[in-house]
Amino acid sequence: MVALWKRGQEILATKAEQKWEEEGGRRREFLDLAVELHELLDRRPWEVDVFYVDAMKPSDDQDQGDWVGAAAARRALVAALQQQSG
Repeated sequence: MVALWKRGQEILATKAEQKWEEEGGRRREFLDLAVELHELLDRRPWEVDVFYVDAMKPSDDQDQGDWVGAAAARRALVAALQQQSG
C-alpha cells in the first residue's frame, strides 16, 4: 500500500495524472494504482479517494463518516511513508 501511495504522490507532484500516456503523462498508471490502493484499503468505489480527501470537505452528515475514514487512511499512509523514508 505504501509503495502505491508513494508512486501516486510522485505522479501528482509532477501533475502527470492530468495527461494520458500518449500525451506524455501518466494518467492511466495513476488511475490504475488509485483503484488498486482504494481496494486494498477496503474502501467502496463511491467513497472518497485518499489522494483527494484533503481537497474536499464533507457536504453533509452522511458524507462526514466517509471523509473521516479517507482522511484517517491518508494520515496513516503519510506516516508509514515517512517511517519508511527514515
